[in-house]
Amino acid sequence: MLYQLSYSRSSSRGFASSTAAYSTDSAGGVNTFFSSFCFYGNCEQTLANTTAFCHFRPTHQNRYLRNGLSPPHLSESMTPNHIIRQTNTMRVPATVIATLFTLSTMVASHASGEGWTPKQQGKERSDINTYVRTVSDTPIKQFRGVVEIQHSMVAALSVIDDISLCQQWIYNCQEANYHVTDDGERLLWMKFDGVWPASDRDVVMKSVFLQDEPGGAVTVQSTGRPDDAPQQSGYVRIPMLDNSFLVEPLEDGWIRVTFTTHMDPGGLVPAWVANIVATDAPIRTLEGLKRMMETSAYRDYSTSAPPKELVEKHNLRFPTGDS
Repeated sequence: MLYQLSYSRSSSRGFASSTAAYSTDSAGGVNTFFSSFCFYGNCEQTLANTTAFCHFRPTHQNRYLRNGLSPPHLSESMTPNHIIRQTNTMRVPATVIATLFTLSTMVASHASGEGWTPKQQGKERSDINTYVRTVSDTPIKQFRGVVEIQHSMVAALSVIDDISLCQQWIYNCQEANYHVTDDGERLLWMKFDGVWPASDRDVVMKSVFLQDEPGGAVTVQSTGRPDDAPQQSGYVRIPMLDNSFLVEPLEDGWIRVTFTTHMDPGGLVPAWVANIVATDAPIRTLEGLKRMMETSAYRDYSTSAPPKELVEKHNLRFPTGDS
């Protein structure tokens, strides 16, 4: 279900502030700094004239703003070319590279051969691994997060199904409600905090639970329906969304959850900015899902006794005795 990213048009003109952010690409073992710009006024013209590298990490930026502090700035000597030269001189121990390679092949072999490029690879089985790939006919990339969890499928699906919990685990979610169309169709309507200085976003989507065989994997597929709910003042409607949660049972009692997201945030968000910021979506969302599954309300759920309302609502099948 969902990631939200946004930059809005502002009435102020000719102002840009530069901030420093930090990004880690574990798969390559390289730490890279970028300078970032938050644009006001004529955003398109400003972006066209900008030649600096940009990475805007919203959680870091907002932390400074909430405490009344100015975001940190790169010194004048730390130009993008200077930073790149520094990172090229870094050395990573061979043991670290070997460990990352082994884990990436063990945990994410199912993503290989599908055009996915690793972005972040964890060290433990329960760590989150992320990937990115290009999509034809659009400059906006598709992102994926994969994690293995020592809980039942029912626990994960119950959290995903309960929209009253969305703001507790879905990244930047304000609220989620159902919207009933004129012909009686029920859609999910979610609202998200915008990344400063952006407008908030909302998205209208159709979500369905799909299962091919009893006890087998379940896919929760969400597709944007931007024209099927009235526009809301103060929110920019997300015009395109294609998200899915794939929840798979593993032989040793663990499960694998794969969150795949592809979206156009709408508004004046250049694709290259959307692609940079959206890398947080799979990580933060799967971290939230894991956290919710650890709570007392869900951690003891078992497929041998799944909640009746979940099974009947989505026509799921879990054979008795299958744990």
